Amino acid sequence: MADKGAAITFHKSRDIQTALLAVCIVGLHSFSLFLLGYGFSGCFLFFTPVVMVVIVPIAALYLTFATIRYWNLFSVKQILLRIVLLTILTCTSLFYALLPGFLINFILMDLGMRLRVASTGGTEKIQLWAIEILEKSGGNTFGRTPSISEEAMSEQIRRIRANYIWVVPGDGDEKRHVSIIWGGGFHHWGILVGPPAFHTESNETQCVYRWRDGVYGYHEIQ
Repeated sequence: MADKGAAITFHKSRDIQTALLAVCIVGLHSFSLFLLGYGFSGCFLFFTPVVMVVIVPIAALYLTFATIRYWNLFSVKQILLRIVLLTILTCTSLFYALLPGFLINFILMDLGMRLRVASTGGTEKIQLWAIEILEKSGGNTFGRTPSISEEAMSEQIRRIRANYIWVVPGDGDEKRHVSIIWGGGFHHWGILVGPPAFHTESNETQCVYRWRDGVYGYHEIQ
């Protein structure tokens, strides 16, 4: 009887603690992705497979086992808490399993980029700068950020501190644009900005989100 009581006490606390830890890790991971899009370095992007493939499923299975095993011993409040936590963990797992290329990561980072641009002057301002740069560049293409003089950068561009800026002349307004890119190594993200007629779409190598005519959030897919 004592062993049974100890087991019940263990599961009444440990399953909740494990589930709450998993939920907190998911929340921190999500917030860090948002901050990464906003411009802060360092996040849990590299731990996505560990969090979603290991921690969340284990927490969900443990919670399910404890709930079923000791259902009659839990109060209504305890059962409801477990159902809520299990729903959160299950939905999180489904998001990452069903959305290709960890698409939810891109959505969070895109929100961060939108706020970053909005806080430095807005999309209209950055588009006007891009159009001006495209007209001045003629048929030439700028290289990496250091190749662009401070005078060529607007105050807004200097404030967002992109890792790379490329001017892509293209063939007509539908193709020409300025790529303002962050990241490095295995992943890059940023903003593709051109005239209102500029248009691009998601494909096997990139995922884009339309912000307004001629302005798109960009994420590399690998």
